[in-house]
Amino acid sequence: MRLFGAILVFAGCHASGMAAPDAPPLPDAATSQSLGIFVAWHASPALPGTLDDHLTVSEATFHIAAFEVIGDAGPGDSRTTRLKYSVAWDAAGKPAQEAFPDAPVGMYSKITVDLAGPSFGDFAYQIRGTYRDGGVVKPFSLIDYVRLGATIDCQEAVVAGSAVTIPISFKVGDALNSLDFRRLTSIDGALMFAGPLDLQLLSFRDHLAAAFKVDDHVDDSIDDR
Repeated sequence: MRLFGAILVFAGCHASGMAAPDAPPLPDAATSQSLGIFVAWHASPALPGTLDDHLTVSEATFHIAAFEVIGDAGPGDSRTTRLKYSVAWDAAGKPAQEAFPDAPVGMYSKITVDLAGPSFGDFAYQIRGTYRDGGVVKPFSLIDYVRLGATIDCQEAVVAGSAVTIPISFKVGDALNSLDFRRLTSIDGALMFAGPLDLQLLSFRDHLAAAFKVDDHVDDSIDDR
């Protein structure tokens, strides 16, 4: 998707030989917990929350079949891959930071996210909230069972003894504002896609995949509520 900035944190090394008598111990920073690649999830605007005068989002859940940061080693490197888990913004909180402490040294140019239900009949993602049309507020539930892939382009070097933090921002408004909510189907009182071939859903998938962007200008405070 987009070129991003990263935060490099260099860890100290313990030198061999005799230390000066008064020398304080070095901090234990050079551990696997503080090195490698980290990915921080953010939502913009913060979720759950209000997008504009018409839309609020109460939940956004994504079932991730595979998340991979791809570098010189190429795709399929288990050291920079995580499989079969979920990320969600809801009343319980926001997604935890991804950590790849064994990421090898090299240049990283791509992040891929493969969304798919964990088993047959499970959704790939769902986004819930409300839509206000005039004075009428209606709940919506956007659920998709079709596999969806997103690719984020980047250019980041990982050097020996360093940690790189990659901030991924979910621009939820970019996806939701592509919909005409008045054309969604009302099922049991909630606005939904009519089915997997709903014309709006076909376009929405593209907008949703493009809504994940690397953004080094995110402010942790906006979604740390």
